[in-house]
Amino acid sequence: MKVVFHLPDQIMPLGQVKVRHVAHIAYPIQKNRGGKRPLIISRECGTLLDGHYSYTALRKFCAVYAPCIEVDYDNIDEVTAWRENELATSQNARRAASNGAILPSKTLKHLLKFPILPIRAPLGELRSDELRSTDQIDHCYQTESS
Repeated sequence: MKVVFHLPDQIMPLGQVKVRHVAHIAYPIQKNRGGKRPLIISRECGTLLDGHYSYTALRKFCAVYAPCIEVDYDNIDEVTAWRENELATSQNARRAASNGAILPSKTLKHLLKFPILPIRAPLGELRSDELRSTDQIDHCYQTESS
């Protein structure tokens, strides 16, 4: 899957985050001067499906761009609940996304039909307000396996 870039303001989080946990995610991003995993968003509506803590950390670091992989619900193998005794379905997830609902932290787990490869996403580049050409983006943000 190709990594694309979205303005953080155009991504709609689906779940809440626990502020104290954001620091655990933000520290490696700051220490490594960048992220290693793209956000997973819905292609059809820009809803954030996976990566809420990384998204919050990128906002904290004033990132202008967020590396994302866009997926259709056809690419989602299963939607499950993180906690026992909770009902989670793709219909519930779609309904919440279309209504702009913010669910409690770690409510839904989206299992994809393909692996998410690590990327190199330098924080300095994500903070830059200069729009990069596609060639520059592909070079800077290639997966670590390429």
